[in-house]
Amino acid sequence: YLGKTFATASLRGTSPDGKGCPLLSLENLTLSLQILHGLDSSVLSQPLPSSPAMGYDESSAISISDRVKALLEASFATHPTVKAALSQQASFNSSNVTNADDIEEMANSYFQKIYTSEQSIGEVVEMLKRFKTSGNTRENDIFACMIHNLFDEYRFFSKYPDKELRITGILFGTLIQQQLVSSITLGIALRYVLEALRKPPGAPTSSSGKMFR
Repeated sequence: YLGKTFATASLRGTSPDGKGCPLLSLENLTLSLQILHGLDSSVLSQPLPSSPAMGYDESSAISISDRVKALLEASFATHPTVKAALSQQASFNSSNVTNADDIEEMANSYFQKIYTSEQSIGEVVEMLKRFKTSGNTRENDIFACMIHNLFDEYRFFSKYPDKELRITGILFGTLIQQQLVSSITLGIALRYVLEALRKPPGAPTSSSGKMFR
């Protein structure tokens, strides 16, 4: 989706048709690219499903990393402000490790509250909705960190106890249902769901399929 629409992205409140609601805002494009760029290397190294319509097939051996890199370069060339925003964010993070640690700690604390039933999944999802569209940089960062951490944990889902696995499955599905992940990030999320469901019972990693059954 991002690969098809990034060129038409515009600021919130403006659109080419004059209706004030762009199909893809520069703010959401920047956030999506930030999340994609921060994905774990084990995710980025995975091959994309063959898609002749997108210009590649099984013989092309295109990885998620290749596609993300191409999308970043194309987006930067079309929207210099996106590159500047991401560069500024990267500079800010590198010069303020304490803040980055604080964001990570806050993100983990919200997950902990879910698993200890201090907060319901619904309450946290509503909070994430606010954080995603907030003009507050800290809240945007917490949202991006929580999504990134959840995706990064996928490789360990098979080791989760049943209770935590069920909770994670509900959270994962709710994020998809509430459209808190989109475009390539949504594709990765759905791929994880399908991979988990396809694992036969009794397989070494089949327990991760319980979270979606």
